[in-house]
Amino acid sequence: MSLLRSDRANYQDFHLRAECRVNSTGSGGIYFRVPLGDGWIRGYKAQINCSGGDPAKTGSLLTSDLFETVRESPVPANAWFRLEVIAIGQHIVIKVNDKITCDFNDSRAAFLKGQLALRHDGVGTAISFRSIEIRELPAAAPNDPPEKSGFAPMFNGRDLSGWVQRGGHARFDVEDGAIVGVSDPNAADSFLSTAKEYADFTLQLEFKIDDGLNSGVQIRSQSFPTFKNGVVHGYQVEIDPNGVENPRQYTGAIYDEGRRNVFLSDISLSRAAQQTFRRNDWNTLLVACDGDSIMTWLNGWAAADLRDSTTRSGFIALEVHSTRSAAPLKVRFRKIEIKESTAPASALDANLLLKKGSTWVDEAQRRKLAVTERDGESFRARFQIGENIDREVKGTMRGDRVVWQGKDVRAIKGNIGGDTFGVLSRDEKGPKIDFSWQEIDGKQGGLYTLRLQTN
Repeated sequence: MSLLRSDRANYQDFHLRAECRVNSTGSGGIYFRVPLGDGWIRGYKAQINCSGGDPAKTGSLLTSDLFETVRESPVPANAWFRLEVIAIGQHIVIKVNDKITCDFNDSRAAFLKGQLALRHDGVGTAISFRSIEIRELPAAAPNDPPEKSGFAPMFNGRDLSGWVQRGGHARFDVEDGAIVGVSDPNAADSFLSTAKEYADFTLQLEFKIDDGLNSGVQIRSQSFPTFKNGVVHGYQVEIDPNGVENPRQYTGAIYDEGRRNVFLSDISLSRAAQQTFRRNDWNTLLVACDGDSIMTWLNGWAAADLRDSTTRSGFIALEVHSTRSAAPLKVRFRKIEIKESTAPASALDANLLLKKGSTWVDEAQRRKLAVTERDGESFRARFQIGENIDREVKGTMRGDRVVWQGKDVRAIKGNIGGDTFGVLSRDEKGPKIDFSWQEIDGKQGGLYTLRLQTN
């Protein structure tokens, strides 16, 4: 047996990812929170063993006296797979190829920080590790509040200055230093949004919600007249109480509101987080957005860990969901604070990239936007969709916004087309523009993404 240890010995709360491979007779693993000292290695071990003799297979959690065992390996020998370890306080989650194999709360809090180590079990083992990444997380033991340093208030506690209502007409008031959303059985989903947009940030707030009402916090969200007549769409951090009408309790999970309309994060990531939800009382919510990473914590426990680059900036909004309840139900928000990244990775300027001669295409190479002229904030371009649509468009760009309207379109082939609105950002594949569009008759619309062509 041999170990390759990290120099650092104070890794505490983190999300570790690595690609691993082991042969049919071999085994090993990744140790974490290993205390410094001589003698037998201690700490936690994420097991790697696809078909060897040890009954604990890949994805198991082991210590010297504790076993959370996976009896059948979720991956075959000699194949690369992704192993993830999420350690927050005494809560440990292990995932193999995005599937949770262990979700364990170590009430002993036996190992809270230490070294990382890669283990090779010796004769007969051929084990490989690559693409090893770690993201250190805010310390989040259940009773420790999030770090307050650098946060700025988003709500003055007196009125709704700086906030804008969108969607339905459910009422938003200010009571006792909190924003209070009040349901209306005749109202559609209603949102109180920031006038300002945010890209990379950490958001923290407290909320209290009545049983029977659903709510959420929109992040990096948008509302365009060219997409579903202005419907609010984007990532929503769910607030879902375990009430009479709604026993799911998905609070902290990430839902794609008004767009894909599915949960994007694994709602089973943290049973411990769901168990901390306090009905009819105040709860804390922490949301961290950094590039394509979105993470959430409920009452100090990890609730979601998502990588998605569909939207990299937008407004923040508080929701009152539609309800059939005739009696008014309330959701309350207070101590709403934000810390923005000093250098947001997603910040881009359309004027730097949407230049004459640049070409943008979708993944299927079906849509193509070729910029032919530039004059300050104005541009002309050729927009083609397959063989049937060919248009000359005249638009404007300002910062990360790209717009053209139906009246500024000349049809070369096919129809004229309606209004189009785009947001420029960057992800791991490079620059992209997320467009929404709506035809002149308002009966059609949709979303698509174009990427800068580099060859």
